[in-house]
Parts: sequence; structure tokens; C-alpha cells
Amino acid sequence: MNRNKRRIAHHAFYCAAGLALAVPGASVAQTAGNQSAKPVWPDNGIAQRMLPGAYNMFVEQDEHGQWHAWVMNGDEKHAQAVDFFSGKQIDVEPGVQDNGQQDRNFTDPNDGVHGPQSRRFMFTRGGLPGIELGDALSLNLTDSYCAASFIGVKGVSEDDPLGNHPNWEKVPIYHVGARGVANDCPSGYLRSSIQTAMDLEDGTFLATMGCWVFRLRKSDLSPVGSAPGLHIVDQSALQQAIDQAKGKNIQDATAYLEKALNLSFDAANSCKSDF
Repeated sequence: MNRNKRRIAHHAFYCAAGLALAVPGASVAQTAGNQSAKPVWPDNGIAQRMLPGAYNMFVEQDEHGQWHAWVMNGDEKHAQAVDFFSGKQIDVEPGVQDNGQQDRNFTDPNDGVHGPQSRRFMFTRGGLPGIELGDALSLNLTDSYCAASFIGVKGVSEDDPLGNHPNWEKVPIYHVGARGVANDCPSGYLRSSIQTAMDLEDGTFLATMGCWVFRLRKSDLSPVGSAPGLHIVDQSALQQAIDQAKGKNIQDATAYLEKALNLSFDAANSCKSDF
């Protein structure tokens, strides 16, 4: 199927889904199953998937009523998509927006078109409803490339949606390996950036961070299952470690913070580069 035909297929897919959702009593089983149903996600103990450069995400309910949380990377021409809960990864052709950028839908190798059929499961860039970014914390070192900078994340009480009284403040930390160039940091780098997030409507959300996709609880930011590529640190503990570093001759912020905060990352649970 060529690109023009794919555009037509994407357009017809969304028009059909939108029409079914707009007509009272209409069934959307042919394209989206029962979109009013509460999602039931598998409890498989997995809270991380590796997908370098992951960015776009959407939830799809197939014709059999099964829910899929798709995560995409790549560009407007070539991409990979991972079904987060099953771990299935496929090469796909992404949909393209009018501005030429990758859209949140794709065509699979069997010419099946996949995309969000409703406005549920809010997708955001750099945040999520009920979660807001906190202050930056930095460990700057004189004459060293091994400094570290983090962004804290604040949780918001359900009875305080405006976030006037955050009930927790955490820093999600993952590791990026050394780049192997002159003046590099031999211990690699610690990062805390959240590129995008998507609400799963069960008290958890997916977050793309570096080469990872993590499933985290909205209540306290903790992983929902095994996520050895991520450490959640209290901002107060990180601030204390940074304060205690003042006046010391520290050349490697990563090595220092890993020891001070009892962090451990192996090669299998580190990103190979920044994304």
C-alpha cells in the first residue's frame, strides 16, 4: 500500500470511529470494541520496556475487546511500535501530520491501521494531570564534565487538583552510559527527564524516559512491578547528597551520587546514549 493510500486508510479509519462514537447507541466494535469500558491491564509484573527514542503513545481496543498500550519511536518515515504489556515489537509505518511530523497512529506490516479511537487516556508532553514538574537540582563540579542535573516531580492530592499542596516530591533517576569520547565521564550520566506520559486510567501511567518506557503509579511515582532501570529518590535525599558534596574534591558526580544514594545500574539496565 503506497503512502497516499495509507493516508486515505488512516482518514477513513478515524472518520468511521468518530461517526460511531457520535451516534447514540452506535456500536464501535468493528474499530474499537467497547470504548466506555474500564480498561483492565495485565498484572504481569513488568514496569519497564526498552525502546530508544520512544515518544508517541496511544491506547487501542481491538475488535476482540483487548486493550493495547502502544508506544512508538522513530520519525515520520520509519518507526517501531511496542505493545507495552505483551512486549510485542514491530516495524511500522507511522501516520503523518499535516506539518510532516509523526502522528500517533501507524500501519502494521499486514496493512492494519492502529490508532486511538477516542479522547480518553490523556497523552501529554513533559507532564501528566495530577503530576507537575518540581525544581531543578544540580551538582556542578569545577573543571569536570561529570556534573549532574535533575528535575523533581510533584504529586498532587486528589482534593487539591490545582497543586497548591503537593503531597510528595520525587526524582526519577535512570542511567546513561559513558559516551567514550575525550573528557567524558567514565561512570556515565544520571538523568531524570520525562519526555511524554499517558494516563492508563487505573491509577497508573506510562512515561517515556531516555531509552525506556516505565509504568508508574500516580499515587507515589513508584514502578508497577519490576523496573531495574529506574530508581525513585526522595528529592530531600538528593538535595542532602548534593549539599554534602559542597567543598569536597569530587570529579565524578555519577559515581558520588550512586554511592551516596545507594543506586545501582548495570549495562543491561542503562541507556547506551541520550535521546
